[in-house]
Amino acid sequence: MSTAQELIDQGVAKGLESTRRLLRGQLEEKFGPLPADVQARLARASARQLEGWGRKVLRARKLADVFGQATPRGTKRPGSGRGRKR
Repeated sequence: MSTAQELIDQGVAKGLESTRRLLRGQLEEKFGPLPADVQARLARASARQLEGWGRKVLRARKLADVFGQATPRGTKRPGSGRGRKR
């Protein structure tokens, strides 16, 4: 592996870890201490998963709303009360 690629990989890893810390902090601020299973999911999550959970935490009323099953596109989210135009 080239030195350039190693540096890129290190930067990506640092960015991913930073995203994990940010999301963990948001979740703890909103819901309190996180259960071990949620901590484990955060530790092994991909960038795409972290991004999705980061969006969900904004409207979640409980921790399960963040990590539960995704709502299919075009269906109304329970409790949202706001019709969002696309």
